[in-house]
Amino acid sequence: MTDSFATLLLTKRLVLLPLSETLIEAILESPSSSETSLSYQGQLIHVPADSFPLEQRHLCEVLKQRLVNHPEFAPWNRLFLHQETRVVIGLGGFPKWSDAGGQIEIGYRIHANFRRQGYGVEAVEALIAWGFRQPKVRTIIARVDPENLPSKRLLEKLGFQQVPSVGSELLWERSKTDQEGSLPS
Repeated sequence: MTDSFATLLLTKRLVLLPLSETLIEAILESPSSSETSLSYQGQLIHVPADSFPLEQRHLCEVLKQRLVNHPEFAPWNRLFLHQETRVVIGLGGFPKWSDAGGQIEIGYRIHANFRRQGYGVEAVEALIAWGFRQPKVRTIIARVDPENLPSKRLLEKLGFQQVPSVGSELLWERSKTDQEGSLPS
């Protein structure tokens, strides 16, 4: 991995924080039914009520267990913060890492209050750029429920192509281009 553990990804409106074990613990300890604030690495983070429903808390538990054994994977999953307000608007990253053929799978979730404002495209675009800068990554895939039209549009906008899939989810794929993966000079 080329990026250090503490690397932040910045976009026009967002900060994408690495989901470290410490940050995940703070999220899991916060009440899900009310808004809360927490401090992490000197930054105040506001977590809206219901930002992490049960299925997201389960995902956080799984990621936390992985990080216990492999803390170097923290940059592969991110918490999306609004730069100005420091409010958590979502999370995403690459929960499935595979060196087989250089393929990784991306996943993301934007809090309902922040959808349809371009945050998803902004965050996922930053994740893709970061993913393709990793030396072994050649292809990024995404699995999408056929009924999830906003996610399908997001992937199309970001250059993903639908490919044949097995099962009920649609499979999308984007391969690294010659321009991607090179760091700006």
